[in-house]
Amino acid sequence: MVDAFDTLLAAGNSVVIAEHDLHVAACADWIIDMGPGAGDRGGEVVGEGPPATVAAGPGVTAQYLSPLVTG
Repeated sequence: MVDAFDTLLAAGNSVVIAEHDLHVAACADWIIDMGPGAGDRGGEVVGEGPPATVAAGPGVTAQYLSPLVTG
């Protein structure tokens, strides 16, 4: 799947996706992390930026994303 995104980007296209797979998110240029919870407890931006920035942030996603971007 990421290869298809790379092909689109190389052709000059922009790609915007909503994704829960953190391996895909770790390959992104920019992440918008929504939370702080799910459903009625969500809807706020709790982090945004490159994957390493979000991984270092306060959001719940950070603890799971961090090992994927820091090795």
